Amino acid sequence: MLQGMFTHMSLPLVSIVIPAFNAGEYLRESIDSILQQTYRNIELIVLNDGSTDHTEDILRSYPAGSFHWESHANMGQSATLNKGWSMARGGVLGYLSADDLLLPDAISALVDALVADKETIAVFGDYLLIDAQGKKVGCVKGKPFNHARMISHLHCPIGPGALFLRSAFLKAGGWNTALRLVPDFDFWLRMGCQGQIRHVPVTVASWRIHAFSQTNACADVRQADEVIQVMNRLYDDASAVHALPVTRAHAFAQARVFSAAKHLAAGRYVRSIQRLHEAWQHSVGSVLSLHSLRLICGALKTRFLHLLRGR
Repeated sequence: MLQGMFTHMSLPLVSIVIPAFNAGEYLRESIDSILQQTYRNIELIVLNDGSTDHTEDILRSYPAGSFHWESHANMGQSATLNKGWSMARGGVLGYLSADDLLLPDAISALVDALVADKETIAVFGDYLLIDAQGKKVGCVKGKPFNHARMISHLHCPIGPGALFLRSAFLKAGGWNTALRLVPDFDFWLRMGCQGQIRHVPVTVASWRIHAFSQTNACADVRQADEVIQVMNRLYDDASAVHALPVTRAHAFAQARVFSAAKHLAAGRYVRSIQRLHEAWQHSVGSVLSLHSLRLICGALKTRFLHLLRGR
């Protein structure tokens, strides 16, 4: 069948990596959502990241040649994704969490948008929110990618199903395996320096919300400071700094406000005040911005709820 304006022979190979750790409950649905795509030129790589449940049994249940899979000792999501992308043959890359789903026409719609503009290096769409049973509980409509807003508001707008060019990936580099809280944010920040990232106004995926993901878990000390490290590295990169649309002072201040909010939510009040003081030294206006005030108010609310629960 034809996909958009392209014949089967001209369709670029799309390599999707699924990292799977103890993913037995939902993995089959995730895999099947890739195998059932209307887009036919897909390479699926599923990597079992040291699972102790029945993840490998599910992978063995598929006929040989359905897709490539292998198991390795646990090394974390970031390292597993990097391994998968190093194995991939496609000129277009992507990833999917082992409990999320792609809608049948997702890759077709995204590839059409990706190859239609030579300046575009990555594409992402809208997505549904589903509960543990797969019931729809909401929908997230994306907005045009704004690199400046991503830096100044420390928010990654890109959801499940995004695709990107291998050439841009090789320039930006893979996921930072040292990060635990913001590896995806860090990756897309760097990708934003490589070219245009385009939002496609089509629902392409379902993102599964679990009971544990609905709570505001408190970041530990290292995790709360990760975004500071990310900004330091980003602005120290001489090859990227010319493409950054936000001043160093503003970016550094916002990173420290974000860190202060995380420390505050976890009850580390002294460290939170220290980070706010550092932010003030970088940019008073950033600290007094509405966005910063919302971050701090949100952290206070989270801390109050934790105190009510006796944590």
